[in-house]
Amino acid sequence: MENFVPISELKESAAVCARGFTAAGRIPGRREAKAARRALAVLCRAERELRRRSGRGEELSSAGRWLWDNLYLARQAAREIDRAFSAAGKLRAAGDRALISRVCGALLASGDGEAEEERIGLFLEGFQNEMPLTRKELSLTAAGLELAALAALAKVYGAPDPEARRCEVLFTTLRRLGTLELRDVIDGADRTDRLLRTDPAGIYPRMDRPSREAYRAELSRLAEGSGIDEITAARRVLDLAGRGKTPRERHVGTYILERPLGQEPRRSGGVLRAAAEVLPPAALAVLFSCLFTSVWAGLLALPGLLRTARLALDRGTLLSVRPRQLPRMDLRGGIPAEGKTVCVISVLLTDTRALDLAIRRLEEFRLAEEAGGNLLFGLLCDLPESDRAFTDADGELLSRGTEGIGRLNLQYGGGFFLFCRDRRPD
Repeated sequence: MENFVPISELKESAAVCARGFTAAGRIPGRREAKAARRALAVLCRAERELRRRSGRGEELSSAGRWLWDNLYLARQAAREIDRAFSAAGKLRAAGDRALISRVCGALLASGDGEAEEERIGLFLEGFQNEMPLTRKELSLTAAGLELAALAALAKVYGAPDPEARRCEVLFTTLRRLGTLELRDVIDGADRTDRLLRTDPAGIYPRMDRPSREAYRAELSRLAEGSGIDEITAARRVLDLAGRGKTPRERHVGTYILERPLGQEPRRSGGVLRAAAEVLPPAALAVLFSCLFTSVWAGLLALPGLLRTARLALDRGTLLSVRPRQLPRMDLRGGIPAEGKTVCVISVLLTDTRALDLAIRRLEEFRLAEEAGGNLLFGLLCDLPESDRAFTDADGELLSRGTEGIGRLNLQYGGGFFLFCRDRRPD
């Protein structure tokens, strides 16, 4: 336990660790994946030696039993490390290793092989205060800790007499990391997220998690493309939003998605698309006319050529343009008062059965929703065809509808409406 750092000293220890690192250059994430495979190879060799000894009738040590029973955890971790780091591309380097790998190695060492959620959060917070990690690096925290644990296990089993207690701690950490949910911890340590939560419009902190993650991912991409770090990019976005005059201009998303870092919106490519749809088919139609020495050949081929060009452009657009996720608000606590909404169902009043079904559906929606009292429900009724503006049958149906909606309002304390469009006979 000589390397163990108490919780009360962890943030300061992480800050000291950060001051000792120098990030310079970049290395491919695949290099860290190779390190995991090398560590796993050491464990697999040790396990094969255990099998040979067991076959000769030798009794396994406590450390040997830990390896025998838990080698599958190391294999699972190696696969996860390979997937995460190989997909990460280039990473900031600290010496001959990725910076995040060194951070996770120091984190694991501070707990003497243990890595609980609280320790991870405090260490990252202390480290971030001295050397901010990027969104990509933070997302590799779990894989980096697994890599550190795997490397430590390889070192233990590479020794002549493995320490059983050390093996137990490291395998327990691997098992815990496989089930640990670190998204809240990483969000808490993410300084970019902390800055964006000061959105002058107050919208960003009220968005759901996928929308906030999409904002940060796009900001990270913009920062990398502009040659600046994410913190600088976030501050620039906040500065632009702080000078906005309308609610839309005061939202950080405007300067992340619509006007990236203050750039003017790109002009629509509609004219280019129209030209691409028309000019090549027209040129081919002229070519057909020349080949067959007939204007009619080109004219007859033109509709098919136009359709083919449109389909090719649609396919090319689908493959080349990134889909954009629409940002959403987090409404788990209900719709706020300023967002009061009416959910309206359109129904054709052909008979009382159709009306009763529509009213029951409104009630089902009311029972299923969790948006609070600011989500209202309504029926928009259309009357069946008739040569008269209003009939006795219409009156009976509307009376039944009014009665059904009134019953729902009485039962649920209001929030239900009945709308009806006037019939306009020809």
